[in-house]
Amino acid sequence: MQTLTTVGYGHLAPMGNGAWLLATLESMLGVLGLGLFSAITYARIARPTARLLFSERALIAPFREGWSLQFRVANRRDTLLMDVEARVLLVLADKDGQGERLNYYQLPLQLDRITFLPLTWTVVHPVDGDSPLSGLSARELQERRAELIVIVKGLDESYGQMVQTRRSYRWDEVHWGGRFERAFEPAGDGGMRLDLERVHAFTPHPAPERLPDQ
Repeated sequence: MQTLTTVGYGHLAPMGNGAWLLATLESMLGVLGLGLFSAITYARIARPTARLLFSERALIAPFREGWSLQFRVANRRDTLLMDVEARVLLVLADKDGQGERLNYYQLPLQLDRITFLPLTWTVVHPVDGDSPLSGLSARELQERRAELIVIVKGLDESYGQMVQTRRSYRWDEVHWGGRFERAFEPAGDGGMRLDLERVHAFTPHPAPERLPDQ
């Protein structure tokens, strides 16, 4: 134990060639083990993570001449996320002759990639005739136990590594009819200041009972 920890023997000392060889090997293993433990610990602590804040609710919101599904993402860190990409999966439960099955739909986005994320990003899925949401009502989302699975990834400029995070919205976390409010305001130095408390803020907006199917 004293050899492995390099504490020193005091008045103890190995006797004979075999004991010296064993002490040498144990000393090397002690140094290598300490170095390996330190490297693993540092790698765990220093690994970059995406600290993204998602809006508490997704919205069925007006978009251009129609409607859309929207949610908002904000960066909690002071460093930029570069080459940020979002993917959204819609899960709907349906019944057939063999019971219930889950159907998965990849939702096309207005923008699925942005160059960098400085403040907020409102991710938009336009509801058109090809959207799996077209023709659905809020009640049908509940009956089919709709859930959105969101994956966002980007390059952390400080570490030069890709980071990824995910979030899901159940049917009861989708607000039917609303507009997100602005979450940032001009700062005194000529820049913009992000208010993270307002990332979730939205204003109710009248919406049709059923989304258009074209």
